[in-house]
Amino acid sequence: MTNLTSEEFDTDEISWLYNLRWGIETNYHYLKESMKITNISSSKEELIKQDIYSQMYVFNLLQTVQNEAEKEIVQENYKHKMKININMAVGYIKRYFIVIMLREEPSEWEQLYNRLHNKILKEIVPIRKGRKYERTTCSKNRHHINKRKAFNG
Repeated sequence: MTNLTSEEFDTDEISWLYNLRWGIETNYHYLKESMKITNISSSKEELIKQDIYSQMYVFNLLQTVQNEAEKEIVQENYKHKMKININMAVGYIKRYFIVIMLREEPSEWEQLYNRLHNKILKEIVPIRKGRKYERTTCSKNRHHINKRKAFNG
């Protein structure tokens, strides 16, 4: 659905624009669903800003770790192109970030960061473009796999 007319843009141009926007929409999804940015812990303006800024900081850290890890995936070893499982990465960030920040020795920061990086690198999933078969759903699961909370362990 769009408010652009067919005189302004043809279908291919709208599709191209939508494709450009998709990464932004995906990031909104991660912020809202995996990072729970909408769960504000206060009603005071300063604390609301603090919540949002801290979540954005952690999200940027997550993106950095994810980008670094994805560069190390040996794509030739897999049938499909692989990427980092973002929900698992969020869970590991939640688990390790505070621990890293509380350490006093920079050598400990690096050691813990490397451990975090290696754990995230092990959590990869395939990117399957152009599926030609219908996905089956399991009625046992209350939530769709993409809507589940981020791993916490």
